[in-house]
Amino acid sequence: MKNIQRLIHVFVLSCAFLMATNVWAQNNVGSSLEAGSINTLVYSVAPDYRRCVFPLCGGYWLTPVNRVSTHVPSLDEADAGVIIEPSPIYVASIEFAKLGLSSAQITEFKGLIGEGRALVSGVLSDFEWAYNTFDVQMLTATGVWGSANNNAPVGSFLEVSSSGIVCITTPCPYYNAQQINTFYSFLFHELNFDRAELTSSQLLLAQSLVSKKSLILTGTRFVSQGVAGNGVGIAATQVFFPFPSKVLY
Repeated sequence: MKNIQRLIHVFVLSCAFLMATNVWAQNNVGSSLEAGSINTLVYSVAPDYRRCVFPLCGGYWLTPVNRVSTHVPSLDEADAGVIIEPSPIYVASIEFAKLGLSSAQITEFKGLIGEGRALVSGVLSDFEWAYNTFDVQMLTATGVWGSANNNAPVGSFLEVSSSGIVCITTPCPYYNAQQINTFYSFLFHELNFDRAELTSSQLLLAQSLVSKKSLILTGTRFVSQGVAGNGVGIAATQVFFPFPSKVLY
C-alpha cells in the first residue's frame, strides 16, 4: 500500500512538473480588451508640444504597445537591452464620448497623459476639418487606464487574470497572461508586485482585479521555484488601473 501511495505521489509531481515546463509555450487567440483585432489597439499616449496650426500640431502621439515582439524579457534583458518601439502615430484629438466620463474626469485623465501615465484603447479614423489637403487622424477611445505611479513601465504589456487552475503542489499555473495588441497568451505560475512599488490600497485593488476580472501591467519574467520544479514568474514593473480610480492619486 505504501509503495502504491509513493507511486501516486511521484506521478502527481511529475505531471505538475511537465505542466509547469510547458505552459510558457501556449499560444491562444483572444483578449477581453479585443486589443488583438485589426481596428482596436492599446496605445501609450503623450501630448504633442509642437507649435504649428491645429490640427496639424497640438494633438497627441500614440505608440501602440507590444507591436515589435511577443518576447517577454527577463529583468536582465530589459535592463541591458535596447527596447525597440514602433513609430508613434499623430492624432489631432482623442474622443472620449463613448466612455461616459464627465468633463472634469476627462480633464483629470488629460493630466495623466501629460505626466506620461496614460494608456488608451481605441479606433483610429479620419479627423474632419475644413482643409483636408493633409490627412489627419483622430482616436475614438474605448478604454482608458492610468499608471499607479511615475515608475517607468519596463517589459511587456500584459492583461493578467486568474486561470482558475488549482493544484496540490507548485509550480502551478495560477495565472493567464494575454499579451496586449497580439494574439499571444500563456499561463504562468507566480506574480510578484514588489518592483511596481504599489501602495497598500493599490496592491489590494490589483490582487482583486486579477482574481475577479483582469489587470493590465508591464512585467518581466523570472524563474519561479516550486516543490516539483521550476516554473515561470512575472514581476510587475508598473500597473495600470481602469480610469477613474481613487488609487491613482
